[in-house]
Amino acid sequence: MIMELGTKFLFNLLLRFIKPSVICDIGSMDGSDALRFKKILPTSQIVIFEANPDNYAQIVGNPFFSNEDISIFNEVVWNENGPKEFFIQEASDQEGKDEHLRGMSSAFPRTLEKEPAKIQLNGVRVDSKMAEMKVNGSIALWIDVEGASYEVLQSITNVREQVKLIHAEVENEAFWEGQKTREDVIALADKMGYVMLGHGRNKEQHDIVLIDKDLLARFPRVVKIMTWIAFFRTIRLKDFPTSFKKDGELG
Repeated sequence: MIMELGTKFLFNLLLRFIKPSVICDIGSMDGSDALRFKKILPTSQIVIFEANPDNYAQIVGNPFFSNEDISIFNEVVWNENGPKEFFIQEASDQEGKDEHLRGMSSAFPRTLEKEPAKIQLNGVRVDSKMAEMKVNGSIALWIDVEGASYEVLQSITNVREQVKLIHAEVENEAFWEGQKTREDVIALADKMGYVMLGHGRNKEQHDIVLIDKDLLARFPRVVKIMTWIAFFRTIRLKDFPTSFKKDGELG
């Protein structure tokens, strides 16, 4: 049974259990997720990939990231190594205005109110970067790449056995030209030997949590308990029938 649940909460629980040697924050935007991972697992190596140059500059300039166990790369995670076009959605210079656009840049073009700026960056596969960094231990991936989760999964082929846990954003319909949808991502993950534990609430774009099927087979009860905890934590009081609510909690 695949449940609608708090994917971030479940991912955090599973991080504490699996204790991966490396956690990759792919499409980081501001590095906040990477800092959370470092707090959860202080001894793990954190690898940040942020393609938007402005976002990258803000992360690098933040003193919170001056840690030898946090590596930051201004590269596009892709299914091929080499030059890669990247489409920038520029946020306003005015603080707090159009802030959401900071996280909407993508390896795919998207038609919005104005034409996105196009730049060229270095495209890199996850397995190539992990080989370059001489990573031998287990790996977890946090993927937020605006339509390119499929291509990120394609890039882990040579480290597939090391990647035990994945949190990825998917879309039920194509918002970016040429992107793969949720159905495609899940089919690829299944073919690669991952099991989906749950998904977020939003119908059009949400996150999914994937776990290595062999790891799940070794610890089915632990993973099931954590999944149910994440499910119950997500339940909102208003989702219950009124007959189950306490007096004074109606309306």
